[in-house]
Amino acid sequence: IRPRSSVPLYLLATAAFFLVSSLGFAHEASRYVSYPTIMLFKCSKLVPVMLGGILVMKRSYGWFEYLSAALLSAGLVVLSVDFDDALSFHSTGTVLLCLALLSDAFVGNFQERAMTKFRCSDSEMMLYSYSMGAMLLALALVLSGKWGPSFDYCSQHATIYLFILMYSFSSFVGLLFILAMIRRFGAFVAMTVTSCRKAMSLFLSFLLFENDLNSRMAVAIPLIFAGVLAHIYAKNEKVIVRAWVRATERRRLAKTRTV
Repeated sequence: IRPRSSVPLYLLATAAFFLVSSLGFAHEASRYVSYPTIMLFKCSKLVPVMLGGILVMKRSYGWFEYLSAALLSAGLVVLSVDFDDALSFHSTGTVLLCLALLSDAFVGNFQERAMTKFRCSDSEMMLYSYSMGAMLLALALVLSGKWGPSFDYCSQHATIYLFILMYSFSSFVGLLFILAMIRRFGAFVAMTVTSCRKAMSLFLSFLLFENDLNSRMAVAIPLIFAGVLAHIYAKNEKVIVRAWVRATERRRLAKTRTV
């Protein structure tokens, strides 16, 4: 069976593989590190997405986009150096999160390639990549011996089906917007928006679960947001410069008239 847009199935299968890998590594890392730590790592996914854009889409980036990546990397380094117990850092969890980011580097770019080069629709992308991803995930559960225990757990806690339904619906709605952004603006811009969402999730985690905001996080978070702002400027540099020139010209004319 082939998609209506004739996009190669291997391309969708590759996107599905990296999608499952990203989710799997991130969830496995949650056994070793705290949720805010996961969110902060994933806030830096612009860096690997740039790498994936260079490798998959053959893109080139401007100076402010590299500055954005540098600021985000600096925030990650400040956060990672000198691990402490408050943030629940662990070497295994850190490696798993890095592998999750590496998988993220290719997911959006392969999806963008399928949608731009082969005109794959959003619905086709969701149907094929996520159905393939579900089969890969089922295979992983069977091979790991967790297929049976997972169903036993759900049967013992029936309310979990309601949470799964709510999570699936909200993820579906969010995915519609993400794929629309990837199609119109590219994977890099879409990941910028998702990074802002993850930063908001981080702050909500601090508020809801009473996590301590230590000094290193107080330094890392501004760096991450500065990187996002640098990216926004890079994508709108011409518009911002023109607006600045027009504003400067209006101020000059206003001073001339007053004189």
